[in-house]
Amino acid sequence: MRFKQSYLTAKEEDVTIITSPVGLPGRALNNEFIASVRNGLTKPFKCIFSLREQLPAGKKRPTA
Repeated sequence: MRFKQSYLTAKEEDVTIITSPVGLPGRALNNEFIASVRNGLTKPFKCIFSLREQLPAGKKRPTA
C-alpha cells in the first residue's frame, strides 16, 4: 500500500527520468535505490533479452 500511496502523493520534483532495463527512458520516483544507483553503490538490473532487436521478415521469435 505504501508503494501506491507514494505515487498518489508524489509531487513533480519527486519524479526523475531513468534508463530502463531495456535501455529506454522511464519515469521513477526518487528513492534510496535510485540514489544508490546514481552514486554507483548499486548496480541496476540489466535486461538479458534483446527486446528492441528486430527479427528478419518471415521469422518468428522462438518460444520457451
